Amino acid sequence: QNQKKGDASFEDLMLRIKKHILDNCIRTKEFFEKFDCLRRGFITTAQFLRGLDAIGVSGLHRLYIAQHDVIKILKNYEDPLDVDRINWKKFCDDIDEVFEIK
Repeated sequence: QNQKKGDASFEDLMLRIKKHILDNCIRTKEFFEKFDCLRRGFITTAQFLRGLDAIGVSGLHRLYIAQHDVIKILKNYEDPLDVDRINWKKFCDDIDEVFEIK
């Protein structure tokens, strides 16, 4: 694992985002599905970044995420057939686990 000191693992990064979503009662799906006109579960990278920004996850908002960590998220959820598309549905499913009762 090529992790620099102070560089969050993907799992730690997702836990931070889940905590932010839970603490602020954010419905992530509502921020991303409006970009997905064809309802296929994929949107462009730019649209995904706008969605993250809208939920307060970026270098500018309440939950600061460094650019290299944003890239980790993009790489993890990119469409294997088209690297310019992001699987927002999988991202939301992973984030919304925080609301499921086990």
